[in-house]
Amino acid sequence: MFITASYLRYPIDPKSTSKPNSQRKSDMILDEVVSLVKKLRDSDLKRCNVIINVKRQEVVKCRDFQLDGKIVENPSYEALLEHFHELYPAQIDELLKLAQA
Repeated sequence: MFITASYLRYPIDPKSTSKPNSQRKSDMILDEVVSLVKKLRDSDLKRCNVIINVKRQEVVKCRDFQLDGKIVENPSYEALLEHFHELYPAQIDELLKLAQA
């Protein structure tokens, strides 16, 4: 059982992308796409920014992950699980029950 997350960047104003310096972080919106999966695919390992193994309680991958607006280099399993549990409490509770079975 895994929690995977990918982060997609979009320009705030898509019409201004051809202008110089339009790709600054302050001009971008970040969307989080979270999935709860039973098995990892090769594409998950390549595409996802964050992968945590709920059954083994370990961080498989963590790249470009932000907590409180700051990039976290090596977050703990507990910190990542807490972050996702705050956003998706019912889904994470269900995943934790399945992982313990």
